[in-house]
Amino acid sequence: MSIATAHWNGNARDDINEGVARINAPQVGDFRLSRDFLLKAALLLAKIDSIAFNVSNFTLDHIHLINDQ
Repeated sequence: MSIATAHWNGNARDDINEGVARINAPQVGDFRLSRDFLLKAALLLAKIDSIAFNVSNFTLDHIHLINDQ
């Protein structure tokens, strides 16, 4: 998370926590998804080869891909 925060356009913690809150809202489906799940989904949707929480997956280019989507 700290790597994402360092390279994010804006406030990564607030943006990610807000995304989790919106997905977990009762109006959407009352899910119980975590911030980790959202970050792994972002890695997958950005077509990054691995969704593991490795430092190598959170490069500046990858963070920009995730942030732009």
